[in-house]
Amino acid sequence: NVAFRRRSSLSFEASRKTVIDAVVWVFVDRFVAKKLLLSQRSLDRAIDSACRHVFSKLEKWTLLIPCHLWSQEDPDHFAVGPVRFERAQKALASLDELRTANLPDTLRETCLEFAHQSGWVAAVSVDRADADIARHRSADAVDAAINLLRLFLDPHRTRRLRRADSWGPPATHAYFRVTETGEINTIVHIGGSDEIVWQNWPELLDGDNAPVLAFAASAIDGLIDPLSMRPLQQRFLDALKWFGDGVSEASLAARVTKYIFAWERLVIAAERRTGANNDVTANVCNRTVRLCEYTIGDRGPDLRRIIAKVYDARSRLAHGSASPLDRSRVEEIALASEQLTVRALFGALRHYWLLGQCGGSDAELDASFESS
Repeated sequence: NVAFRRRSSLSFEASRKTVIDAVVWVFVDRFVAKKLLLSQRSLDRAIDSACRHVFSKLEKWTLLIPCHLWSQEDPDHFAVGPVRFERAQKALASLDELRTANLPDTLRETCLEFAHQSGWVAAVSVDRADADIARHRSADAVDAAINLLRLFLDPHRTRRLRRADSWGPPATHAYFRVTETGEINTIVHIGGSDEIVWQNWPELLDGDNAPVLAFAASAIDGLIDPLSMRPLQQRFLDALKWFGDGVSEASLAARVTKYIFAWERLVIAAERRTGANNDVTANVCNRTVRLCEYTIGDRGPDLRRIIAKVYDARSRLAHGSASPLDRSRVEEIALASEQLTVRALFGALRHYWLLGQCGGSDAELDASFESS
């Protein structure tokens, strides 16, 4: 992507393709078709014209992104920050105007069928963007909203949550066994693409959790409008992304690795090259302990021992001294790392809020850990 700042101080961002198309069109028109002489003045005017051309291509987008959430129909809509989730049948009921669009009937019906089969639709609005920027920002915002649902509800119960166009386990799959007599036995697993969660799940997003969710969801606005993104909001969203990738990861060993990436993103604020603080492992473990202690659970030496154990196991898996096929061991570490990551993320929300509504710098974050 390419960022621009016009003389009016209005900043905007466009995709590389939009910029290249504009530059090629302007330069070919001026210096090839019209055969203008190439000079500093004509070059400056051409660049300014290309910027204006790019800006003219930006518009407001409201994208409806099909998602897999859960099978319950009540409630049929809810919002996480700027992302509004709605049952597909309700959201698409008002789209009959698609019949007048320049789409063949078969393609239109295929698109609507895909959305209806997904079950849910996420609506996101993006201002001053081209098609590529709008699509990427919307997808990032929906992913962040889904990851917040995983965090606030339960990772174990929300592993299937995802955008419909992203990777996910098949709803139905089968295994085939060939017996010694030559018979073929089939073992079929028939399931759904959506999760089955408890009926009163919306209650977990209300009450005492409501202001915490609202505070966390406010960071998603920065994905839609990057100019509003604050440093600690970006840090939290990055860690939340690693957490979400870990929740949906099929490999338990890879799941552990991604959870630890989330820890590191939450707490590593500055490079240390000399002195005792050069021990990255100690820094990560000690600071993750600090975050986890904001929440209910093990504390003190017990918490420190568990975190050190999980971090060491990740290092062994990553550096080849432990086997990812040691299932019982890896399952134990995966469960512990998942629980600790949930605690660390909630603790980070509290810690970052204390630093000034997610407005603190990396240096301030580093100092806050050093002062403890």
